[in-house]
Amino acid sequence: MAALVDGVLLAALAGTSACVVPMYLKLKRLDRTQAEYGRAMAASGRALASAGEAVRGFTGEGREVLDALSLKIEEARAVLAALEAGRRETAAAGDGTPGALARAEEGTPGALARAGEDARAAAPPTASDQPGRVSA
Repeated sequence: MAALVDGVLLAALAGTSACVVPMYLKLKRLDRTQAEYGRAMAASGRALASAGEAVRGFTGEGREVLDALSLKIEEARAVLAALEAGRRETAAAGDGTPGALARAEEGTPGALARAGEDARAAAPPTASDQPGRVSA
């Protein structure tokens, strides 16, 4: 009877060992996979940190560009206001040349330039316009 019990226990031990060995191999594989997963997560964390720094850099540069653009827009508005004031002065003064006032009222840069050329052509020559004379 003892031999029969020993046989049953030996078979149970063999069966348990047969189940434990594959389980052990699976656990080793899981450990390797977990290590790879940990390395991948660490690399992802570094990549996300790098992307965050890039976004912060773009945000800072974007603010600088926006500030510079705002300054240029304000400068353009000031120049536009000065040009408009000059156009109004030219229109109000009526520089005496035929058609200059009408062209100035067109409000285009080319019309203002032509009106200025007409006014210079109608004006008497200055010392700098005469050949051989040097203006100081």
